[in-house]
Amino acid sequence: MDQRRQESHRRRRDRGFTLVELLVVIAIIGILVALLLPAVQAARESARRMSCQNNLKQLALAAISYHDSYKQFPPSGRLLNTATGKISLGMHFDILPFIEEQTIKSAAGAAANMTDIETNSEALREAQVPVFYCPSIDRGEFNYTGYEWGVSTYYGVTGAGRNGHVRTLESAHCGNVFTDGLMYPDSEVSIKHVTDGTSHTLLFGERAYELRSFFSGAWWEGGTAQSPTKICTYSARNLRWPIGTPQELGYYVRDSLAPVGAPKTILFNDLFLGSSHPTSVQVAFGDGHVATLSRDTDLDVLKDMATRNGGEPGSNGG
Repeated sequence: MDQRRQESHRRRRDRGFTLVELLVVIAIIGILVALLLPAVQAARESARRMSCQNNLKQLALAAISYHDSYKQFPPSGRLLNTATGKISLGMHFDILPFIEEQTIKSAAGAAANMTDIETNSEALREAQVPVFYCPSIDRGEFNYTGYEWGVSTYYGVTGAGRNGHVRTLESAHCGNVFTDGLMYPDSEVSIKHVTDGTSHTLLFGERAYELRSFFSGAWWEGGTAQSPTKICTYSARNLRWPIGTPQELGYYVRDSLAPVGAPKTILFNDLFLGSSHPTSVQVAFGDGHVATLSRDTDLDVLKDMATRNGGEPGSNGG
């Protein structure tokens, strides 16, 4: 009797898994992986979003340090001696010393515009500054420079164009420039001009579409040096549209990569806020604090935040 029982136990031990049992185990493992993967991806995106937030914080503090040194926020670009169609260096270039990237600015030497940079070394053209770029965005997919230029996903806010604060220009390519924000071409905005309060006024916001080199400032063309007919502002944008994507709001008027038949209606200076974060966009204010805005934030609320002296409800000026 004992011998038969031992042989029975031995046969059970030698039997191993059946095919059905193996398939069940594999199915359970697959379900567990499927359940865990979104959580892992969410954790990674949370880390990337926090890194992006820290980037914006550093840029805002750099702009404030620039203000401390020069008594004004950095302009998005500076007028060249003549309006010959050259792109000036911009806001990102000016704040390099305040984010511990003085070596890049020093390497540019006496460069006054992008043409000078283009004739400089390849290493300078391709310089990457991690603090200028949100890690949630794929560099290759969203680099619209056509080259390997170092680009930025953070741009200044020129304003909302309220109460006549608009520089009227051509309307076929770049469009008008708003001048009621903290930075725009040739701006000289200091804290004393920000009657709404710097904690209520946008300084930087995220963008994920039609990115450009962080060296670029603004392009003046046509007319005279002091009265050009065209200004394209690269390192800052008007706040004309809500937060969105080109699929929702329209494509840039000269977007050669837009889908066939897609509406190409957005002027260069009006390219909108956007990000690769699932439901939000991050922005920095003039006092250095960073906030997260929902993608469905009302456009009028955004415009209230874009102006420095609009006296909107909730601001220090009204």
